[in-house]
Amino acid sequence: THPMADFAWTTLQTGSSPDDLQGRLPRNDDGVVNHRLNNLLVGVQETEISGASSTITINMLKCTNQLRVIMMTAQASQSLKSEDFDIRIEGTSGWLAYDGSIYQSDSVTYHPYLQVLESDQSQSRAGAEIDHAVVADLSTSRIMDGSNSRLVIYHRTTRSEVLNINLPWFLSLQAIGEHQATWSNQEYLDRQSEFAMTFFIDGSTWMHTRIIVNGWVLSLQDLGL
Repeated sequence: THPMADFAWTTLQTGSSPDDLQGRLPRNDDGVVNHRLNNLLVGVQETEISGASSTITINMLKCTNQLRVIMMTAQASQSLKSEDFDIRIEGTSGWLAYDGSIYQSDSVTYHPYLQVLESDQSQSRAGAEIDHAVVADLSTSRIMDGSNSRLVIYHRTTRSEVLNINLPWFLSLQAIGEHQATWSNQEYLDRQSEFAMTFFIDGSTWMHTRIIVNGWVLSLQDLGL
């Protein structure tokens, strides 16, 4: 599949400028994208071409992301069901310009293209350890720092919204140390492009001290089920 096939791009004509090139992410009638997006790379480089052979390096920006949400119980005696959770990302980057910037604000909702209950089949210590998790994979367009894209988790049984947070802010919390010193939040979000977020549930409560993004433990307050 062509890497640009997920976006509907304008057709350039003779005399067109780069500003005329923009692509919008198709979605279903409910405004939902629920399939895995191909990698979209864009690059812009001004140069002069002479008759001599030359090599031009174009720095590329990846404008699609893969996110995995993992939900686990805090105790072995507890259990989760995949069908209990409605997981979505409410984004605003559905329409991109030629350079990967926002052509215009365009709301789009991303649902998982995969959501399953994964179990540990080794059974080495059956009943004595946490042995299952709900796993959901989502694809999104570019995640923009400063936008109000939201990660939302809804519990169907209790009919309650159990999590609703600013996704760019949440993901950028792990950009510490050398990353924070040399990269802006936007550069970090663009360079990472793959994120894994782990949430632990103790009975009916999110364990706010055990939320993990790509290996970093984050502490958030008052996340209740």
